[in-house]
Amino acid sequence: MSDLPLNSRSVRREMRQKRIVLCITVLIAVLVAGTFAYYLDIISPAVIPPIVAMVIGGAVGTIEIMGRYQYSPIQAVMTVSGAAYILINVVASAAAYYLIGVFSWLPDATQADLVVKMMAAGCGSLVIMRSSIYKIRVADTDVGVGPAAILDTILLVADRGIDRRAAIARAHDVNQLIAQANGRGSALDPHTAAKILTQFCLALMQNVDDTTSKSIVDSVNATLKNDDIAENIKLDIVVLKLGMVVGPEVLTEAIISLGERIRSPIVPMPPPGSADDDHGEEYDPGPGELSDEISEYRSQQ
Repeated sequence: MSDLPLNSRSVRREMRQKRIVLCITVLIAVLVAGTFAYYLDIISPAVIPPIVAMVIGGAVGTIEIMGRYQYSPIQAVMTVSGAAYILINVVASAAAYYLIGVFSWLPDATQADLVVKMMAAGCGSLVIMRSSIYKIRVADTDVGVGPAAILDTILLVADRGIDRRAAIARAHDVNQLIAQANGRGSALDPHTAAKILTQFCLALMQNVDDTTSKSIVDSVNATLKNDDIAENIKLDIVVLKLGMVVGPEVLTEAIISLGERIRSPIVPMPPPGSADDDHGEEYDPGPGELSDEISEYRSQQ
C-alpha cells in the first residue's frame, strides 16, 4: 500500500496545527498586552467597550463559519474568505456600537448598561446592519433597500469563496482517502466498502446521536441505490457525507484500521441451523437494520 496519501495528509495536518497554534498565541499575546495597557493607563478606558464589541462580533462570525462547514471547520476559518467574513462581522460590530451610541438606542449610565451595549453590538450587529428601509419586489423576490443590500452581497461573496476553497480541500481529501482504501488491490466494491465504512465510523463516534446516525445511514443507502449516480463515484460521495459527521481524520484512521477487511462481505454467514440462516449466503442489511446494528455495537462498548 502506498504511503503517499497518508504522509501528505500528515504534513497538511501538521501545517494546519501550526497555523492554529500561531493564531492562538497571537490572540493571547494581544489580550495580555491589552490588559496591561488598560491597567497601566496606556490606553483610554473608553476604547475598551468598542474593542470588546468587535471581538464578540468576530467570535460570532467564526462560530457561524464553523457551524456551516462541518467537514473541516478550522480549515474554513483559516481561508482568506473566512478571514474576510470574520472581518466583516468585526466591522459591522464596530458600526453597530457607534450607531447605538449616536441614536441613544441603549443607555450607558452604569456598568451593566455598558455590558448590554457591548453584547448588543457584538451579537446583534448583523441584525442591525441587515435592516432594510423598505423592500421592493423583483421577479417574485423581495429585495431589501438599505444596509442589508450591501452587507448581504458582501457576505454572499465571502461565503461563496469559503465554499469554493472548502470544496477544493474536500476533493483532495476524498481522492487521497479512496486511494488509501484501494491500496494496490483491485477497485473496491462501492456498496460493500460504503456500508462497512459507515458502520465502523459511526460506531467509533460515541457522541453522535441516533437521529444523526439514522440520517447518515439513510443518505448513504439512498446514494448507493441511486441509478443516476455513476458507480465509480458512489463511494466518493459516501465518504463526503460521512466526513460531514466524523471528519477527514476519523475517516483516514478508519480506513487504515479496517485494511483489507473493507473488502469483506457486509455481515458473515450465520451458523447453520440458526434463526438467521434464511438470509442467504451474503446477507446485505437494509437501511433500518444497518442503523440497528450501529446502535447495538455502541451499546456493547
